[in-house]
Amino acid sequence: HVDFCIGMNDMIGDKDATIFAAQFYSSIAFGLSMTTAFKQGQTAIRIEGLAGFDIPCLFSNSTADPDTVILIKSGRS
Repeated sequence: HVDFCIGMNDMIGDKDATIFAAQFYSSIAFGLSMTTAFKQGQTAIRIEGLAGFDIPCLFSNSTADPDTVILIKSGRS
């Protein structure tokens, strides 16, 4: 019943989780796809020099394509 879910494949530090979430949700708010938002969250962890960039995992159901789904359409033309 859920199209997408973010999970963790191991314990993640608070700082890593906060950085990931901030960038992930910011990217969604700017109208990026789920895949792009997820990758930007991972990249934000790497930029901070933290090791947990590979802990978050993006899951999707069989009917939702994270490469094309955009949750918020931006007002930009």
